[in-house]
Amino acid sequence: MIATACPKPGPSQFDFSDGPPKKSSRCGTWIKPKKLMQLEDFQKPEFSSVLWKKGKTFHLWVSRKYYLCQNLLLYTTQKKPNIIKGYIDLNAFRCGFSTTYDSSKPFTMTFKRDQAVINLHTDDRKLFYIWQKYLRPRVLLTDFKLRYSSHEIIGQGGNGKVHLVQEAGASTSNSFPKKDDVKSLVDSSNILYAAKVIDKKSLKPNSKQALLNEINILRSLDHPNVIKLYEIHDLENEICLVMDFVKGGELLKKLNSRGLYSEAECAIILKSLLQIVLYLQCKGIAHKDLKLENILLEDPSDISSLVLIDFGLASTFNSETISKSCGTPGYIAPELLNKTFNNLPEKIDVFSVGCIFHKLLTGNSPFYGLNLKEVAKANGEGNVNYNSIALSFISPCAKNLLQRLLEKDPLKRCSAKEALDHEFFLMRPDELAENVITIDRVIPDLSPILHTQRWKDVKLQISPPNSKGMITQTITSFSPFSGGHCRVQSAKSNNNENDATLASDYTKTFVQTNPSLVLSSKARQVGVHPDATNTQQEKKHFSFPLHKTTDQSFNLFTKGKGE
Repeated sequence: MIATACPKPGPSQFDFSDGPPKKSSRCGTWIKPKKLMQLEDFQKPEFSSVLWKKGKTFHLWVSRKYYLCQNLLLYTTQKKPNIIKGYIDLNAFRCGFSTTYDSSKPFTMTFKRDQAVINLHTDDRKLFYIWQKYLRPRVLLTDFKLRYSSHEIIGQGGNGKVHLVQEAGASTSNSFPKKDDVKSLVDSSNILYAAKVIDKKSLKPNSKQALLNEINILRSLDHPNVIKLYEIHDLENEICLVMDFVKGGELLKKLNSRGLYSEAECAIILKSLLQIVLYLQCKGIAHKDLKLENILLEDPSDISSLVLIDFGLASTFNSETISKSCGTPGYIAPELLNKTFNNLPEKIDVFSVGCIFHKLLTGNSPFYGLNLKEVAKANGEGNVNYNSIALSFISPCAKNLLQRLLEKDPLKRCSAKEALDHEFFLMRPDELAENVITIDRVIPDLSPILHTQRWKDVKLQISPPNSKGMITQTITSFSPFSGGHCRVQSAKSNNNENDATLASDYTKTFVQTNPSLVLSSKARQVGVHPDATNTQQEKKHFSFPLHKTTDQSFNLFTKGKGE
């Protein structure tokens, strides 16, 4: 435990400015305790060793014991290794690593802040690289162009670009050893990273503060489902953030490609997302911009491999910005939009999780509008129609959890822990609703609905047989108002000799009962399911061009007839 007298790492004091450095004396670099402080007053050191420095008066070598505790670097004398003589907050320091072979202590770590400089030395090469491993994530660096080689631009925003980078070879930098040296101490050079390169000139005051806030928060997080910030490089004209490269893509694109998820799949995604939210709450952090666009997949074939990104709007629970209304309309907690925040910061992200759950189940947001202003208004009112056709195929258990997550009153809204304990996550996959209509259900006439809505496209998707010999046929549609696909009808059947006939009859039935739709003359094959064999049915899409529609208000789904 940290004693009350123990200093905690504060917010980063660097400002990425290009102005003249502030004047500071060398003797003021280390913070000297005003009263006796012992090593036990700090958290357990992550690493420690003896390092050397040059004495101020006679410039003789002096050895001290240095400890790394979170973002604090402490030092003691070797005679009294438990009495803290001074410490610095590494967040505020630029750090460089160099090798000078004409010195008795050839390996040097240089810490700079304004005009203050600290040089620590060692003659142990292995120890030098171990210190680099621990220090690089905690300080500001300047060797980005030496350390990394850029492959391609994989993203672009208003303030900069995202590059796919790889560690450069030893020939381009004197800071790291060759591949054959100290392999266990240096990450493999084959690892790819995403480097967010930000132009300093494009940073406005608000953007700069948001960036500093994001850096401080990301540095405090270490979770497999949260984007990892490895290094920060403060260059002359740019700021480079080296982070995980998540190769699986956005969960939103995955959802748009298929329409929606079954309840069993939703349970996997939602459980992983709630566990991330619970971790953030334990850290006293609210993300405040949870949405499908900010959730990536580490493995595109594993829907539980979520990676949460974009902490630009995140706030700590005790910060002044925690009650600020921000985020994406359709995902924001109503108490922020309505400025009725009642000091329950842990409930903010829970509401956003409910919005994501609704979209995973139905393909659409719980709040609709013709523009962002209307969506924000509906979002603030927090009224969700749980009797809508969009939710008519959802199991009572899933609907109950959805209602608890989307409760407008944060006092009544469930917590992330309560949500994880909900019976929805305790049910077996075969007990959860398929979120589909069975084949023997009569397909209703959709033409009145389709004639009054701006449906962009309707498709019939036939999936390959699963392990139980079942095929699933799904009719999905896209609307510019929903921002994604939504399921209109679907059917499943046993996989047998009549599957082809069944699919054909199902298509004819849909077209015959919906005269406003015309089956395109040529079916478009989009490939074979990765789990399918040569004998299994290939996945195909059939497009139905629609008649020109009017600009009336958007209303999802039509009510299906009874069993």
